[in-house]
Amino acid sequence: MTMPDVLKDGDEAQGAAAGLRERHVALFEPVQRMLGHYATGFGHAGDISDVASGLKIEVLAAREEAVLPVRASIGAGVIKVPPATLSADRFAATHLYQASVAHALAHLRYSRPASPVGKRGALWIAVASLIEDARVERLLMREYPGLHRLWGGFHTIRADAGVMSFSSLAARLARTLHDPGYDDPNHWIRKGRDLVEELAGRPDDAGAYDEVASILAVDLAQMRVRFDLSTYYVEPAYRDDNAYLWRSDEQSAPAKPEPAQTNVAGESALQHRSNDEAAKNGHASLEADEVRCHRYPEWHARVGAEFAEWTSVFDRAPAQASGHAVRSASSRRAPPPWWQEPAQRLRRQFDGDDLDLSALIDAEIRRRACVPGDERVFQRKHRRRPSMSVLLLLDLSESTNDRARAGEPSMLDIEKEAATRIATALGPTPNRLALHGFASNGRHEVRYTRIKDFDEPFGTVERHRLQAQRGEFSTRMGAAIRHAATCLDSETTDAKVLILVSDGEPSDIDVHDSSHLVEDARHAVAGLSSRGILIFCFALDRDARRYVRTIFGRQRYMVMERATNLPVQIGRLLENLVG
Repeated sequence: MTMPDVLKDGDEAQGAAAGLRERHVALFEPVQRMLGHYATGFGHAGDISDVASGLKIEVLAAREEAVLPVRASIGAGVIKVPPATLSADRFAATHLYQASVAHALAHLRYSRPASPVGKRGALWIAVASLIEDARVERLLMREYPGLHRLWGGFHTIRADAGVMSFSSLAARLARTLHDPGYDDPNHWIRKGRDLVEELAGRPDDAGAYDEVASILAVDLAQMRVRFDLSTYYVEPAYRDDNAYLWRSDEQSAPAKPEPAQTNVAGESALQHRSNDEAAKNGHASLEADEVRCHRYPEWHARVGAEFAEWTSVFDRAPAQASGHAVRSASSRRAPPPWWQEPAQRLRRQFDGDDLDLSALIDAEIRRRACVPGDERVFQRKHRRRPSMSVLLLLDLSESTNDRARAGEPSMLDIEKEAATRIATALGPTPNRLALHGFASNGRHEVRYTRIKDFDEPFGTVERHRLQAQRGEFSTRMGAAIRHAATCLDSETTDAKVLILVSDGEPSDIDVHDSSHLVEDARHAVAGLSSRGILIFCFALDRDARRYVRTIFGRQRYMVMERATNLPVQIGRLLENLVG
């Protein structure tokens, strides 16, 4: 092809594109001013000739070579509606423009713009955008019921309209949320409808709708529904491209959490929030806490595989307070009554309580062989205190704020009381005790708090730190167990014991199948024996038998019928371990 031919083809392409734009503009211009007045009816200024005085409405021109349909766009002071199909009549085109403008106004009125994407993936963004579209439309339809019929004319997809793809499922869910008369047979779509309907009385609670999006996105991932961002477009045609809702700049782009043993102070909103909470509670020592991120795997029983670096545990290690000097002997309490020092036999002694038979036999052999013997033929009992490292891991999830019975303290208060009594009792013994707690807000934010470390006494600072703990978020047990085991690995005592106190089944906001986290916790517990760690669980949940035996095995748990007995039962466990 010669250069003139190329120029000719380029000119023809430009001419075709220009012609396409002209046809779309010709279809839009007759209703442009009407759309301005239409927007005014919703409380927005509609002088489209002057952007400064109100809302400007334009049309997007589709390119002839475009693969994906063009969708509306919302910008600063402007709504760009999608181009109508050229084969459509003016009445149908007007309906598309009106539906697009009304939907955009619903976002402008009720949505929070430019929310940071953070670590969320494209699948979650697509699902959350769909749920947000339905939420704001419901809010606007409360004031303008006629919009239900206008928007409903575009929700035409059915269950038999194509293969099982994300685009098909998303469009069918959109129709299900808009049209109560449409019943889709797909389980995921019905679940999405039920979850959204549960929030019908809380249309302004955007956070609750985000949780629904998380549940549905996790379901799609487990269903292995493929999501290709390059081929996905929003349905139905009047809805916008959702760019108005999200911000994906350098500060909020999805980022992989920091590697293990690295300080995340530079990125840590978690650390800033911790400091704010510490300031409210008046504990200056907490303001210097250091947050580190550790990555751990998670077991997925459905695929029979362990996903590496699946969870991020943020370990908040308190700074050493100035009052953490070694306590004097006079300040040490007496050992608890149940603390018995096991006897150790000292053999081959010059004197003692009893004869050492092995030494006597050796001495007689030497005598008969005419070899100088050893006169150390006695033995005596010597009491030696064994050393044991105990890590008491407390569940600090939101449910610990509940009370077992009216008039009783909350589960969290019971945990604090038990921790206080055990730490006080073990203080005078050679045992080393650490008090840690955990809660989770999805797999990317498992919070691990060191209330008292092994090398710290249980003093005033630690007591205040314990009482300052609040129950919040969820219970991703497997990740917490793995990190607690890492904390115990460096201990060199005779025994290492991990005591977990929890009030419920493992759960988290990004997991809807409870068996997943139960199996992951079981897998985490199974790996402790090879590291020389004994684990025991106290379950403050009367219904715990259905899952604790799966996780911990036989004789490694106790279901507490009365949670107030927790301190006594932990003391008995330690007594048995010492014996």
